[in-house]
Amino acid sequence: MPQNFEEKFLEPFIRETEKTEKYICDILREKGNQVKIIIVGPPLSGKKYFINHLKTYPCEGLDIDPSKIVEKVLSYEEEKVPVDDQNKIKEFFKKFQEKLKNLFTTSVPLNDLERELVGDDKRSKERIRLLLEKKEVLFGDKISKAIVKSLKEIMKENEDAYIIPFWIPNKILSEDKDSQDIGKLNDILKEENTRINWFGINYVMPSLLNYIKEGKEDELRHQLKTLNELMEKTKIKDLIIGGIIDGGTEIITNNLNEILNKIIKPEVLNFISSTFGSIGGTLLSVLIGGAIRSNDENPLNGFLKLVIKWKTLNDDLRKFFAYSLAFYLGVSFNEVCQALEALNNEEKYKKLEQLIEETHPGIKQITGKDLPLFYNIQGEVVNIHEDEFNKVWELVKEELSNPTGKIIVIRGEMGVGKTYLAYRIARDIAEKYKDIKIYWIKGPGNFTDYMPVNRAVYLWDDSNFEENSWEIFKVGRNSKNKPNGPVIISLSNFRFNKMMEKLKDSYKENNEELKSIEQRIMEIETKQASEKELAEVFYSQLKLLEEQERNNSPQIETVQKFKDDIIRESKGLPIFIRFFFDKIRKGSISEEEIKKFLENMHNIHSLEEYVKNRVKDAYLSLYKNNGRLHEVKKEKLCLLSFLKLACMEGVNLNAFYPLVDEDEVEDQELKLLINALTKLQWRYIDEEEVRLPLFEVNYEGEVVPIHPSVLIGIEENLKEVLKAENIDTNYLENIEEKIREYIKKNKDKYLKVIESIEDPQNLVDLELNGLYPPYTLSLFWLLEEEEREKYEVWLLKYLMVIFEKSNRTILIDALGYVIFQIIYILQKDFLEVENIKHVIKYIYLKLIESNNETARLLAWLMLPELLDKRIINKEEAIQRKNYYLKLLESNNEIIRDDAWSKLSELLDKRIINKEDSNYFLKLLESNDEIARLLALLMLPLLPLIIVKEEAVKRKIYYLELLFSDISFISDGAKLILPELKARGIISDDEIKKTNNK
Repeated sequence: MPQNFEEKFLEPFIRETEKTEKYICDILREKGNQVKIIIVGPPLSGKKYFINHLKTYPCEGLDIDPSKIVEKVLSYEEEKVPVDDQNKIKEFFKKFQEKLKNLFTTSVPLNDLERELVGDDKRSKERIRLLLEKKEVLFGDKISKAIVKSLKEIMKENEDAYIIPFWIPNKILSEDKDSQDIGKLNDILKEENTRINWFGINYVMPSLLNYIKEGKEDELRHQLKTLNELMEKTKIKDLIIGGIIDGGTEIITNNLNEILNKIIKPEVLNFISSTFGSIGGTLLSVLIGGAIRSNDENPLNGFLKLVIKWKTLNDDLRKFFAYSLAFYLGVSFNEVCQALEALNNEEKYKKLEQLIEETHPGIKQITGKDLPLFYNIQGEVVNIHEDEFNKVWELVKEELSNPTGKIIVIRGEMGVGKTYLAYRIARDIAEKYKDIKIYWIKGPGNFTDYMPVNRAVYLWDDSNFEENSWEIFKVGRNSKNKPNGPVIISLSNFRFNKMMEKLKDSYKENNEELKSIEQRIMEIETKQASEKELAEVFYSQLKLLEEQERNNSPQIETVQKFKDDIIRESKGLPIFIRFFFDKIRKGSISEEEIKKFLENMHNIHSLEEYVKNRVKDAYLSLYKNNGRLHEVKKEKLCLLSFLKLACMEGVNLNAFYPLVDEDEVEDQELKLLINALTKLQWRYIDEEEVRLPLFEVNYEGEVVPIHPSVLIGIEENLKEVLKAENIDTNYLENIEEKIREYIKKNKDKYLKVIESIEDPQNLVDLELNGLYPPYTLSLFWLLEEEEREKYEVWLLKYLMVIFEKSNRTILIDALGYVIFQIIYILQKDFLEVENIKHVIKYIYLKLIESNNETARLLAWLMLPELLDKRIINKEEAIQRKNYYLKLLESNNEIIRDDAWSKLSELLDKRIINKEDSNYFLKLLESNDEIARLLALLMLPLLPLIIVKEEAVKRKIYYLELLFSDISFISDGAKLILPELKARGIISDDEIKKTNNK
């Protein structure tokens, strides 16, 4: 018996092993020990362990011939086809795709299995008797056609052999109540969203149980995450191993042509074919390349990544993935392993790296001539930041002579000249070091895994910002991918801080690695230019303009008249001057237009300064002992209004971060709000510069899509406040009309797109991928009534799709967006149509249970109306009332206050009832003074829920509030005092005694 067999195979495996071994012994006694036995099953299901155990099993004196017992994986392998050029590859895949699709998507009912495999042949039936007897346990209610085909081929190739199935279906393990290890394994598989499935056969690999038995759950999770990532990258989704599902085959028809013709060059294709074998190598590289290609990622670079990931898996999971990929390619398991292992050859690896360098789209080599275009420099600006230039230049020279993986970060506020400073450095390198190559990093994520081998300087500007670009800081972490020259980054302070936060979060459990990375990051901070330096920038731009427009000298003179105003309004930002001259270059500009332009810029700067001061005041005033709850709410609402104004006016939002030291900020929600402010996005929506903000900040301080109607509601008194500060408010006039005009102007274009998309799913996908502006719901909101009716059903389907994608898209967080639509729909007569009511109910129930507190609050505020219109019934609301009760304890006081304001209505509707008494009693004892105060203030509404005796028991908690050091808490407690006295819950004597203490 193999060593540690019982340790490796838990009780369910041992039971199945013994049953199967006994069955095989009966066959051998009857037919003789020369009968061939083939053990079949999914990959790595325990077949090899079983065979080793069988060879030592006491078969009552009968010797077992080990050579007669073999294992076979139920699989599919395409007949070998010579594939020498691109056209033949295309032809092969056209045929191969249909075969795979047919094999996987069709199944055979279990009742037909015997007929499919053996027909009326009794002898053949005997050979698979055990499989037929256990078919329901092994396969469920149906069997994949691919498995049937594989069994047929095994039986045909081995006419006298007995086919013995061996795998343990997950169902058997799940029913084993005595094994804690199995329970743990199933929990981890579920948590990691992993299921081991081979052509519809769900089973457990015994090797995974070893991790549990040895207490290595964390390592198991890491292995499963890696396996998941590989499966996702190769489009083998849900770990349906060997399965081509959910568009997996589309990779062949949709991408093959483009990959072969545009990305993988003939010389690269030839190298891979000659290195890894014709079909095993070429098909592997092409399909992996296509499957993992996303954005600008190079397929070959992806191939290297995949191999590296594959090597980190344990032996069984590595084979497991190779089996799945073998089926995906229609080649043998051994060919896949050989192709992947071939990269262990250092010479071949370097050759492939070199080929990747030549074809890599994430890094582009540029020359000195390309630099002005690359950095969008129009002529010489001026050499400001001379000290910073010298510091960077010294670091560059040091790194070129001895590469250590340095990252030189040129950081500062927007528009101070960071990009131009990097341009000057790159230009000098191009002129002074002819042997040094300069690369523009187009894709930071790709760059971290691969760099060219020659000496180089790498440039990256945050205009190419990507979500994962913080990973660029990781270069140089080992000798494999240490850059062979400095990486120069020009980066805003805000983005630098955010990227460092992500870096630290990524390495929070590896301080040594983080420290090593931080030591390589060299920060050079650029400051705003002085007035003298701005004057130099102005005259350099004027000189450039004179060269371009010699025949327009009056225009030049007009600009010179305003030079002092232009320099003053530049606020230390050279980019402002360039922006101003860009406007001039686009066409003639009059003195009046220059005056208006400068006046607008002054208003923006004033607004920016005013908002900045108000935000800082709010920071420092909140949660002080002399603060009051209503003042806190008012301050936050005011901030939100300023946020919208800043958004509409295109204020330099970077100026708000950071406003004060972190230690000064006591309110976490305002931290989120200010953080969101810096991330706010806005854009020009047409040539006339009518601005439509696309995002706002919700209750949680998150940036979410804005609804146009929100802009219409800016408070009138806010205009007065701004006027008092001499800030122009003309842009607030007729905002509703401006928005309507914009939507109407583009209405036909949008509706044409909508009419061409039968399934709203497709439109949501377009929005999620940034290919279509997220104006769809706004468009419906602003259509004329007769136009709305035409698209109502389409709109409801659209909303359904958004909710179904709630885990994927920011749109679901903008539930105010959807609420507006539901309110509108509720006013329509067509509510009597049952399918429409069903959709609204579906959407509403999603809202009422939402994890997003803002969405959930708005849904509960709508509840009485929905009950009256019989969209949902009282029982359905009662079943979900815990979602409402959680809002009463929200950390966000605005949400909490609004939730409490709805309590009386929910009491009247009997949604909240006596069953909830324990909940409110706990609130009366809460350590959170505000939550306790709010519960006490609602006490008059709760006589049927909280009886007098229970309230008396908890009066000490009220007295603590009455004498609180926080004035708005004690003031609030006084409001309820007459009611408590009238109900006999507390007396004047008790108050006096407490006060004396």
